[in-house]
Amino acid sequence: MTLYDSVVIVPVGAAFFIFLVIHIGFFRFFPSQDVLRNLIQVFLIGGAAHIAAFIYYGGQQGIIGSMGLLSLLFLFVVSFLLYSCLAYIYTICVFGPYESSIRIRIVRELYRQYPKLISWKELSNHYNIDMILRRRLDRLVRSRDFIFDGKFYTAVRKVNMFSILKIVGKKLSELSNNQ
Repeated sequence: MTLYDSVVIVPVGAAFFIFLVIHIGFFRFFPSQDVLRNLIQVFLIGGAAHIAAFIYYGGQQGIIGSMGLLSLLFLFVVSFLLYSCLAYIYTICVFGPYESSIRIRIVRELYRQYPKLISWKELSNHYNIDMILRRRLDRLVRSRDFIFDGKFYTAVRKVNMFSILKIVGKKLSELSNNQ
C-alpha cells in the first residue's frame, strides 16, 4: 500500500468508525419518527471526522505540504466518496432491514425489556396489526404504486417486478416442458 493509498483509506476508516460508534451507541435513544434526520446528522458528524482525520493524517505523512492543491483535492474527494459509500451500504444493508423489519423490532423490544417480562398484550399494543397494515399500505400509495379511492386499493401499473417475474417464469416453464 502506497502513502497515497493510506492517506485515502485511513480517514475513511476513522470516519466510518465514528459513524458506527455514534449510530450503534446512541441511535437507539433517538425517537423513531426522526430517523432520517438523525441519520443525516450522524453522517455529517462522520463527515466532519473524515475532514479532521484527512487533515491530521495527511499532515502527519507530509502529504499536505508537498502536494499540489488539485492533487490533494482529488485524494480528499476519493476518500470522502469511499466514506459516503460505506455509510450508504451500511444504511441500506444493515440499518434499513434492522429498522424496517417488524420481526427484528420485536426482538429489539424484547431485549429492551430484559430481564423484565413482557406480555402479549403489551406487545400487541406496540404492534397493532391494523396500524402496521395501514402504514404499509400508506407507503405503497405514497410511492404511487397503488391508488386508494377511499374504499379500494388499485395497482397503478400493470407491469412491475412481480408481473415480469411471472412472465419470465411462465416462459421458462414453457421452454422446459417443450424439451
